[in-house]
Amino acid sequence: MKSSRSGQLEEINITPLTDVFLVLLIIMMLVAPLIDLKGLDMAVLDLGPSAKSDESKQILIEVSENAEYKVNGKVVAPNDLTNVIKELSATKPDGVVIDAAPLANHQATMTALAAANMANVKNIGMTEMSIEGEGDDAPAPDKAAAEPKKQAAKKTKSKK
Repeated sequence: MKSSRSGQLEEINITPLTDVFLVLLIIMMLVAPLIDLKGLDMAVLDLGPSAKSDESKQILIEVSENAEYKVNGKVVAPNDLTNVIKELSATKPDGVVIDAAPLANHQATMTALAAANMANVKNIGMTEMSIEGEGDDAPAPDKAAAEPKKQAAKKTKSKK
């Protein structure tokens, strides 16, 4: 006696799977406009020679390599950073410039950024401190390391 199923092709029914995906798609289409994905509004600052002068109407926060903060040249403890920025923002309404040392850790830089944000400063800019003793004729460390790599790549291309 043969089973009646032996002659049938066994197939996978994907209709329920398709229904689930369509329901998820509709839910995502309805929820997506309601999500507010606002990040930080940052703009590239045009910092001329007046950005670090005493006449500037911006607050300058310097972050050193060992996580020390200077606000307009005065050393400030990390816990007092927000209060100092709030006090200075009344007299310097153009915002804050965070000037981080090239080897400063990210946590120290983010602490300065958070302090400026908690002080309700709307215009925040970030720059990188220039290394003292570095002139225009001195090659950047990345460029000096990249040159031998470029020459090695040219040699391998010419061999092919």
